[in-house]
Parts: sequence; C-alpha cells; structure tokens
Amino acid sequence: MIDIRTKYNRKENAVIITSPTKISIKEREYRAIQRLTDNEFWYCCTTGLIELRDNYIVGLNFSSLGLKPKELRENLGSLTSLEILHLEHNKIKRLPKSLMDLQKLRELHLTYNNITSLPKNIYKLKSLEEIYVGQNPIVSIPESILNMPSLEYLVIDRKNLDNPSKKIIKQLKQKKVKIIG
Repeated sequence: MIDIRTKYNRKENAVIITSPTKISIKEREYRAIQRLTDNEFWYCCTTGLIELRDNYIVGLNFSSLGLKPKELRENLGSLTSLEILHLEHNKIKRLPKSLMDLQKLRELHLTYNNITSLPKNIYKLKSLEEIYVGQNPIVSIPESILNMPSLEYLVIDRKNLDNPSKKIIKQLKQKKVKIIG
C-alpha cells in the first residue's frame, strides 16, 4: 500500500501530496477525489486517468469503473477546472445535475452506458466541443443543444431517436456540427 502524506497549504488553498511524489491539488478538487484509496489515486495519476495541470485536475478517465449516479453527483461538481471527462462503460442512466457546473468541460465521453436522453440544460456547458454518447439507447436530445456555441462533434446512435430529435440533428448539421453515428 502506498503511503500518501498530505498537508494543507493555506496560502495556495491546496492540499500538497508529499509522497511518493510531490503533487499539489486545489482543496475543492482534492475533496472530490479523496474517496479514492491510496492505491487507486496513485494508479490514476501514474496511468493518466487523472491529468493535472497547474495544480488543477483537468482530465479524468473513470471508464469501466461501474460508477453509480450517486457517486457522480457527490463528487463531480467541485472539479471546476475539468476539461475532459471519460465515463465510458459504466452504468449511467442519466447525467447528474452537478455536471452542468463544469464550465470548462470541452470533451464528454459517455459511450456504452444506459443513457436514454441528454438533459435539457446541457446548453449550460458553453465550452463543450465534443459529446460522445454512442452505444447508448438514446431516444431524445433536447432542442437546447442547438444553443451550444462551441459544439463541433456529436457521436450518437440515431436509430432510436424520435422524430423531433432527428430534426435537431439536421439543424446541428446545418450549424456545421459533425455528426457521427
């Protein structure tokens, strides 16, 4: 078992992880991942599952972890510097509200889950450029997706989409959003 020693640095408002390698993570983001065991945390850092930049968590790859919606609700919203989020191959049926707090999120990877619709308030993710929701039984997408100024790619299975959602896909294409699937 890896011994993680931490100390709180008031001046930087950060938790400094001092062993085995010195890593500094802003306090609110540390709270979001502190439920990981020592081994899980270091595995995530050394394999690139957690990407750090300037003491902030900017990338998370929590694919194939069997995450449940409750675990996502409690932890996700505090990672306000997050830019890339991988949640493929989990048991997610709907996206947690806390996801909409991630204003810097650019990529959202949700393939191979059980998602049937995207939330109506997805437009709040103004920086989101890429959404990957292929291999989900998605039936509907909200019209509000048309109000996402940065959206460039949408990977989605269209076979189950209802008619209003198919019209929204056509409108996205007209806005030069690349639709795959």
